[in-house]
Amino acid sequence: MTRRLGFLARLLLVGCLLIGGAVSTLGTLGLQMIRDFTEARFRERNQFMADNLARNCELGLLLEDRRMLQRLAENLMTDESVVAVEILDAQGQILAQTQRSFEGPRVTSEAVVRLRKIGDLAGPPGSAGTETASGIVGSIRIAFSLTHIQALTRDLALTFTLISAGIVVCALTFFMVFARSLLTPIHKLAETARDVAAGNLSVRAPLSPIPEARTVAQAFNTMLDTLEENRRALEEAYQEMIRQKSFAEMGRVAMVVAHEVKNPLGIIKSSLDLLKRKLHLSDDDILVRYMEDEIHRLNRLIEDFLLFSKPAKPHFALLDLNGIARDAVERHRLHSESPTLAIHAAISENTAPARIDRDLVMRAVGNLMQNAVDACEGRGVITVESAEDGPFWTLHVTDQGPGVSEEAAARLFDPFFTTRAKGTGLGLAFVAQVARVHGGSVSFVNLDQGGARFTLKLPLLEAVPGKESGSNSA
Repeated sequence: MTRRLGFLARLLLVGCLLIGGAVSTLGTLGLQMIRDFTEARFRERNQFMADNLARNCELGLLLEDRRMLQRLAENLMTDESVVAVEILDAQGQILAQTQRSFEGPRVTSEAVVRLRKIGDLAGPPGSAGTETASGIVGSIRIAFSLTHIQALTRDLALTFTLISAGIVVCALTFFMVFARSLLTPIHKLAETARDVAAGNLSVRAPLSPIPEARTVAQAFNTMLDTLEENRRALEEAYQEMIRQKSFAEMGRVAMVVAHEVKNPLGIIKSSLDLLKRKLHLSDDDILVRYMEDEIHRLNRLIEDFLLFSKPAKPHFALLDLNGIARDAVERHRLHSESPTLAIHAAISENTAPARIDRDLVMRAVGNLMQNAVDACEGRGVITVESAEDGPFWTLHVTDQGPGVSEEAAARLFDPFFTTRAKGTGLGLAFVAQVARVHGGSVSFVNLDQGGARFTLKLPLLEAVPGKESGSNSA
């Protein structure tokens, strides 16, 4: 049965048993002590009344004055507890007797009337006097009713019982409130655990003012924080694993397609050169220019596929990032600037030393600038700025295009994702790949005045004394 009881019910049951047992024991002992004390005082009172009547009856017994003795007996009957009085002489004959009608428990007290010396007759009540050789002149018997003493005992027992019951109720009420205060944090912790089991990992257990319960809640919340961090890390690792697997599959497909297209494309390029010589076609011929542009575009697309699907192992060297950025800007100006498109550069003149792969970083900066040129669609201004942000070198490429839509923002750096009809979707993905290889990052933000700003962030390295920056081919 106790297995079905809850913790609160068990606490209340134990508290009720302990408190009830303690109060019952104390009540029983208290009532017994009160009863014994009351009965002892009652017997002492009765004996005192009998002794007092015996002293008063001494003269009447000596004179055998029955009227005097009867009067003394009737005077004693004024006490409600006295139900009968008998005065006897030395031979046991009743000289005076009185009683009232009474049915119930009674107790009798007796006293011997002794003859005292003349000098002791004026003594105070209770003085024994000096007995003679034949000092007994009579005796007294008084019957007392136990009804009053029993009623008093019952009243005391009832009062004590009510007081005990009140103490038990107050103690149990206090005990229940105290037990609830202990169990409330446990119930809240259980509710939190159920919410967590239902999938709500953001919920936390409230802290209790009770130190022990607060310690448990803090430990539980710490466990939830750890689980949340581990779950987030596991999800990120899982997503990254899926991403890498997808990239590997797409890379293998792209590499196969690139190899299959590269050979026919080389034959087409060679055949076009032969036709130009055989037919004496000029480079200014519009059809020839179209064919060469498309061959060049396809060749660059194939190279992008091959580079992304099977990237070369980076070769790091201590180089100046600002110098590489200036070279990339100047190269891009040669084939991108036009009367309607301008490239403004604000590259810092300070040296920004870092251990990087020159070719990879150069290509990443070029891809960012090409993305800005494509976004502007041949019109506007492209701004390229570099700065040092603590331990990082940052490059900002700002365009005046339409910006990045919310739909494209989440997949902007995914491979093969593009919003342009002739785009490959590998330019920004390659930038993100280069940033990760170098321990950096790439991000973007839409500007209020229009356009977008892409930021490439790479870690800097303290310049090594006695060494100059050099170049390295990937």
